[in-house]
Amino acid sequence: MRVIDGMHRLLAARLRGQQTIEVEFFDGSPEDAFLRAVASNVPHGLPLSLADRRTAAARIIASHPQMSDRAIARAAGLGAKAVAAIRRRSSGGVPQLGARVGRDGKVRPLSSVEGRRRAAELIAERPQASLREVARYAGISPATVSDVRKRLESGQAPVAERQEVAVGGARSEVMARIIKPRADRIQRQASADTAAVVENC
Repeated sequence: MRVIDGMHRLLAARLRGQQTIEVEFFDGSPEDAFLRAVASNVPHGLPLSLADRRTAAARIIASHPQMSDRAIARAAGLGAKAVAAIRRRSSGGVPQLGARVGRDGKVRPLSSVEGRRRAAELIAERPQASLREVARYAGISPATVSDVRKRLESGQAPVAERQEVAVGGARSEVMARIIKPRADRIQRQASADTAAVVENC
């Protein structure tokens, strides 16, 4: 029966001598109640100071590490970059998850590296598969699948080298089996095109 939003309204009702007041019950953990309280108080009432909002964001990051920076930013009344900076500073005691829940409630991976690898494998096995089909299998967007397909067709790795380094990985043997045959085929086609041009001259 703890008030998480509307403390001033409750006090005003008591001062007027009211015995009852209309309420909305919230059923959840203390952490969820704090999140709800912050999100409710940011847009109205006495504004929270910048220090209060930053402190609230740090607490939400610790209790809800799965929330995206943008979702926490909206709840705490901060910018997403400010939340990201707070997350980096407090990352020591915060679990590092591979995905986060966005403002729309959808779960998205922090890195598309694994999804790109899965997409590359499926494209190699089933080159006629649609972008949406590969995207569903790999857990990435159709636009990312399209980029993977273009990279493979040009003989590049499905994952940019900077992304590989960022996740501390290296190109797998599976990727080598995918890239090498495609690169060889492209090279043979280029050689054939050059020979055709010479013959026509």
